[in-house]
Formats: sequence, C-alpha cells, structure tokens
Amino acid sequence: MRFVPISISLCSFISLRFSSSLPLCKFPKLRKIPYRYRARAVEQAQQALTEYLHMTRYLSFTHAEHISKNSVVSLSDLISRVEFSNSNFFRNFQKFLSYHPINEIEFFFESIGIPPSEINGLLSRHEFFLSEKGNILKVAHVLSAFGFPWNRLGKLYKEEIFSIFGETPDALTVRLNGFREFGFDNVSVAGICLAFPFVLNGNDEVIGQIDALFGDMRRVFLHFGLTSRVEWNVDSWHEICRKIRVFYDLGCEKGKMGELFGRGQNVLLQYSEEFLVQKVEFFCRFDVNKADVALLLLQNPEILNYDLESPLISVLGFLKHIGLSEEQLKFVAHEYPYVLGRNKLSNLPHVMKAVDLHQWFFDKIMNGEHHLLTNFVISSPDEYLENEFNLHLERIQTARNHKYMIGKLEFLLGIGFGENVSTMKVFSSLHGSSVELQERFECLLQQGKPQNDLRASMQH
Repeated sequence: MRFVPISISLCSFISLRFSSSLPLCKFPKLRKIPYRYRARAVEQAQQALTEYLHMTRYLSFTHAEHISKNSVVSLSDLISRVEFSNSNFFRNFQKFLSYHPINEIEFFFESIGIPPSEINGLLSRHEFFLSEKGNILKVAHVLSAFGFPWNRLGKLYKEEIFSIFGETPDALTVRLNGFREFGFDNVSVAGICLAFPFVLNGNDEVIGQIDALFGDMRRVFLHFGLTSRVEWNVDSWHEICRKIRVFYDLGCEKGKMGELFGRGQNVLLQYSEEFLVQKVEFFCRFDVNKADVALLLLQNPEILNYDLESPLISVLGFLKHIGLSEEQLKFVAHEYPYVLGRNKLSNLPHVMKAVDLHQWFFDKIMNGEHHLLTNFVISSPDEYLENEFNLHLERIQTARNHKYMIGKLEFLLGIGFGENVSTMKVFSSLHGSSVELQERFECLLQQGKPQNDLRASMQH
C-alpha cells in the first residue's frame, strides 16, 4: 500500500493552518486595554510585527507571520509597553518597533512551541537577531514546508535536530523523503518524527533502531489498517504515536511489536495517553519487568476498563480471594500486622510488596488470572481492626489541621499500611507533611534501603 504524495505547497498550507490566532484569554498583560478593543489591538499588533519582521528584518512573509501569530507571551509584553489609543494603536505599535528592536530569537523560540519558562535558558547574551543563529530559519523552513506544524518545531529544537542539520539543511530534506519510502506520506512522517525525534538524528548508530521502528509502524498502520482509523492530520498521528511510545518506553523491542500493536489497535484508539500511563504506573508499582507490564495490557486490553483506583479491599479478605491458604493468612497476620484492615485497591501494589507477594501475584495476573482484580467481595475478617481505626479517624477528621493529618495518613496507606491500630501508632510518631514524608521515603529507597525495612523501622 502506498500513499499519494503530497505537494510541498499543500503541506505549507496545512502548517500555516496550525498557526492561527489564539483566543484573547491566552494573552496576559492586556488589562490596560478596554476589553472591547483587545481583539483589534492584538490583531493590529500581530500585523505590525509581521510587517516589521518581513519589511525591516527581511524574513519571508510566511516566517514572519508564523512568529507573530504564535508568540503569545512575548507579544503581549510588547503590547503592554505601547500607549493604547483606539484610533492610533497600529501606528503607535509600528513606531515602538522602529525604536525598540525586539529579541527575534525569543519570539522565534516561543513561536515554535518552547514554553516561555524555558526560553531564557536557551538565549545568549550576544545573540539578538535570527540572522545570528546560523541556519535556524532554514531548518525551520524545511520542516514546516514538509508538513510539520510550526508551533511544534520546538520539540525538535530541544532534541538538537536543528543543530544536527544546521550546516546542511538539505540533508534534512533527504532524510525526511527517505521515510516516505516506507510507504508513509508527509503528514504521517511528521507525526512519527514528533513522537520519535531520534529518527531525525544523523547518527549512524541509530539506523538499526530507525529501520526497526518504521518496520513496526508499517505493520500496524499499513498491514493492519490503522491508517484508515486515524484522522489525516499531524496532531492525530502524533497522538497515536505517543501512545505507541508509552509501550516502547517500557522496554518493548522495536521491530517486534508491529503485530501486537496491530491486533491491539483499539487500545491506541480508545484510550488517552494519560490514561494508559496511569494504568502502566499501577502495574509498574509491583516492581516487575516493565516490558511484561506492556505485554499484559496489550494482550489483555479488558484490564484497561478495570477500576483500579477507588474500590476498597479488606487485605486479609483479598489475600484469601487470590488463593492464600488459612495457614498462609495466619502467617501474614503475624508477620505483617501493619498491612491488615482495609485499603484502596490503588495501594495494592505496595500492600503486596509489604507481604513479599508482589511478583507471585503479578505472575498470576500475567498467566490469565487478571479477573482477580475485579470480582472480589469486600469481606472483613479483620473488622475489629477497622472499628478501632475508625475511632482514631473520627478524631483526626474533627481536628483543626485535619487536612494535614489526613494527608499524612494517606501517605502511610499508600506505602502498604492498612486501616488498623498499628498504623495509627506509626501515624502519631511521624513528623512532617505527606509531601515531606514521601520525599524522605523515596530518598531512602534511592539509597538502596529495602521497603520492608523502612516500614519496620517506622514501627519502632
């Protein structure tokens, strides 16, 4: 299957459409201008800036317009420094620019999508004009003309793609056209490159990885027909590819995932990247092989519909539900009394690590018993523990600083402690907010301290 080639002019048009004006609510520092005049003031400022960059600084009109339409923060700062007059604002703004040359590099960086908070770290004291940045505009032109949205180029800049091709912008064109030989068009190539910027790296060491990645992309999009289910725009392709990257980042081997992605394409279509990351993080908290987590979700997509956050479990009841014998339950109750009582299902990975059953339980899930995460009954063989816990909880909830105290309690529940008296004793001895306690806990883990040792030390 081959895509119909797209002309450069059409790609330029698509890129231009991504650079439309933003709503007024996106422009800060406009309080001095009456609301009913703001839209016109912004439009006039953008027009004046475009003319300044084109006529005075000799940028192409397209580049000048891209910059003026996509530099919200920098432009609003200029507007705030110009005296407003409904009848003369355009001329006032033109006059201001003629006497106050702007930092073109700052405007350019913002226009290509680099967050304003990061721009200062990229600026040089000795460079003010784009002409001082070598071929930066030529590289931007190549990418934009190919079909990359102008306001997404910052991602590639931060990946040093601009510096790699700074001396040879034409080589970038050759590389981009080379990706089309895999059967993709400009729009899809742009989406793939934005999600996997390493493919634009000129380093020969990644050639094998590039071929493997495009092999997977070709299989899932072309052979399995995912292309027909993705809207024809760079944003949609980028979104799908970022979801695919979630699984590669877990350690899945490029070149061997095409069929699995193809058969599990509903996972890529039905769920957001953020949602997938949340599910991935839940299972990764079992401290298991991350690639196994990826395989679990792709091979058993129904798991993604499980509510793994809000349900409550009784720890002993849940352990019995997943197969522990009475003797094993007694052992857990004796050796790990602090985990007993109720807890949220979202804290299950830490509970299982606390009783050293995390790998065993994950293996059961991997081997087809993932239903254990849904069809349990909230039984309470340790109900007496919960009653005592609730008495302490009532006192906390009526305390003046109850939010602070609840946060500290949630920290304990989040690392495997259950709703029991032992937890309340530990709670009373801990000092610090939930954020501070979490930072200390993670710091000690990074130093190599075993989690169970840390939990045990909290009880003494």
